[in-house]
Amino acid sequence: MIGRIVITDVAPVVSCGRWPAKAVVGETVPVTATVFREGHDLIGADVVLLRPDGTVADVRRMRLVSPPGTDRYAADVVVDTEGVWSFHIQAWADTLATWQHDIAIKAAAGQGLDELAVDLEDGALLLERVATDDDAPVAAEQQPALLHAITTLRNETLTDVGDRIAPALAPGLVAALSHAPLRDLLTAGETFDVRVDRERALYSAWYEFFPRSEGSSLEPNRSGTFADAAERLPAVADMGFDVVYLPPIHPIGEVNRKGPNNTLV
Repeated sequence: MIGRIVITDVAPVVSCGRWPAKAVVGETVPVTATVFREGHDLIGADVVLLRPDGTVADVRRMRLVSPPGTDRYAADVVVDTEGVWSFHIQAWADTLATWQHDIAIKAAAGQGLDELAVDLEDGALLLERVATDDDAPVAAEQQPALLHAITTLRNETLTDVGDRIAPALAPGLVAALSHAPLRDLLTAGETFDVRVDRERALYSAWYEFFPRSEGSSLEPNRSGTFADAAERLPAVADMGFDVVYLPPIHPIGEVNRKGPNNTLV
């Protein structure tokens, strides 16, 4: 989806998405991106996380990070099963948050009702859109506060700007509306893969095992067998190792046999 919002420098991404990033089951994956648009209006961004079967696992709101002005956003997502997951970032113009920001500044600057008449009606219209938005409905317990804010913005019997805008800027309602934003100019970025493996793919302790050497402690000494080596596995595990790997095993037969100390005869 091509739109007005620029989404770039996404991570975790390997070679521009040619190969998947990697994670293990249960790992928290930090997702970051640079997101911006022209002008001064506020924007919002989400990480959309998809399971290996393509269903949506999570939609996580991103937050501004790093020094102000860098337009760097971040969010954490969790992958809980093995397979190839995917994610993309969607961003939008946060029209309602922009209105809240601007009306608060104008009121603080002392602008009166006549100067803010259009702004007040714009706010009422935006809140009406929220009240009827089926894609991101506001919580049911906030509906009365939402309707009260709309009515108050249009209540011309109130002669104080602060009284007219106070319900619309109430902290509880603002917090609720931040979870149900109006997503104007919605733009979706490129989709990237994350290969999720079992936890042992992230870290493990490896023990190099020489089966033939296990015969050195036997009476009489002889070349150890796989059966001899298997008996020592519990002791290896007790030392904290969880992976055993073997050196190359030479073929045993009538040809290509090696003698003592690696002789070819």
